[in-house]
Amino acid sequence: MRKWKNKILAAALTFSLMVPVLSGCFKSDSSSEDEQTLRIATTLGFGADAEIFRLQYTELFEYAHPNTRIELIPIGEERSGGQLAAESELEKNRQDSLLKLKELMQGDHPPDVVMVNYDQLPELIKENRLLELDAKLKKDKFSLSGLADPVVKGIRQVGNGSLFALAPTFSSSALIYNKKIFDEAGIHYPKNNMNWEETFELAKKVTTGEGEDKKYGFSFSTQSQTDLFSGMLLYTAPLQMRMYDEQGTKMTVDTDEWEKSWNTILELNKAGVLPNPLNMTQDQKNMAFDDFISGKLAMGIVTYSQINQIAQANKQVIGQQSNNQKTTGNKAKSVSPIEWDVVSLPVHPGTSKWTPNLNLNGVMGINNRSSKQKLALQYLEFVNGEEWARLRSKNSYNLMAQKKYNKPKDGLNYNIDAFIQGVPVPPSDYKLQQEKPNINMVQGMGRKQFLEVLQGNIGTREALKEWQASGNAFLQKLKNDPKAVHEANEVK
Repeated sequence: MRKWKNKILAAALTFSLMVPVLSGCFKSDSSSEDEQTLRIATTLGFGADAEIFRLQYTELFEYAHPNTRIELIPIGEERSGGQLAAESELEKNRQDSLLKLKELMQGDHPPDVVMVNYDQLPELIKENRLLELDAKLKKDKFSLSGLADPVVKGIRQVGNGSLFALAPTFSSSALIYNKKIFDEAGIHYPKNNMNWEETFELAKKVTTGEGEDKKYGFSFSTQSQTDLFSGMLLYTAPLQMRMYDEQGTKMTVDTDEWEKSWNTILELNKAGVLPNPLNMTQDQKNMAFDDFISGKLAMGIVTYSQINQIAQANKQVIGQQSNNQKTTGNKAKSVSPIEWDVVSLPVHPGTSKWTPNLNLNGVMGINNRSSKQKLALQYLEFVNGEEWARLRSKNSYNLMAQKKYNKPKDGLNYNIDAFIQGVPVPPSDYKLQQEKPNINMVQGMGRKQFLEVLQGNIGTREALKEWQASGNAFLQKLKNDPKAVHEANEVK
């Protein structure tokens, strides 16, 4: 959380320096209208960092509309005094925050605009708390054609085809590949819209070498510290495989489908296609923390924000080579800049529209009970409009909903469209997680069993049966006490 907010702060502060010179970009509404207050409530945890929120989402609007004052109402994800909650408390606080938001939306002084997480949106829509936007936007001639599919289609899919919110930015992932490794193996490069089976077969073909010369075919993350269970969950996310039933009363993991998915990943690991976790006791050299940057990985999943890290690493290598050549007359031999490109994430047949690791940022809608819906709509159109995107795109770790402003930076040339495909995996079980805030502890039980299989201590189906049994015991405990917690040593 802190790392994420530091990134936002750095980008936001850079952006704030631009504001004084933006007078030529916007028509300032300095008419003699009375001052208005637009109330924005958010569950995104900006309470201790209200200035970051303003730099991101309101400063330009207030500059262009000097008669409008923004009142921020942060809800959730904090302790008193602004201290961020511990990670174990964040999920519960996030669920509580939606309950508090709904109470506020029905209160005597309701917010005009609400900003929520994507998985909180369906409940607000289902309870008819948000204004339907299609007709309003059409009347104002606000074009949706320039918005990226992940945003528009992602929001429509939770609104039964209607648009109840907008999101100015989003984050996503793509499959990055090392051209040199493929060239040396004489294997064709990856392509867009491959299925997972094709990807894994390709990965096996480019897995070569032994020891320090080993080249791995694929990883669910280029970061060496990533655990394989998380990779397995990313792989299965578009399949919407449930760990427990919709009522949260019975586990659903002792199935052929779960067994097949586990075995697919475990067999890749056994074949040496997937890199081992980083040994922190070994000498760290040549970007060892990142398997792709260190040249050991043929293909890996990267977020859009990681592209900047890879570009910077290549610049450092080129700089080192230049310095070495000046001082010794020889080029550095230990590491070379990576020649790379990206393609879209692999898909499962029949689920090609759903993309894991795709998140909509700043999802914002208009409260049905707002008395200032016209002003609220102006705000949404402004923050999701072209001029805002043009300015924000210069200093952002995220992708713009206004897709034409998504372009490679710093002279890079790569397939940026790979990041702008698909829609988010539909959220599920949010209401159940409100009722039973610790139900996700069953995931930790699965991680434990997966590790047992990985270490060769137990077979896959036996591990799934153990997970099913321990999970069922915990779900029964939650039935008696919805706020119960799972103690690691109480269920074997």
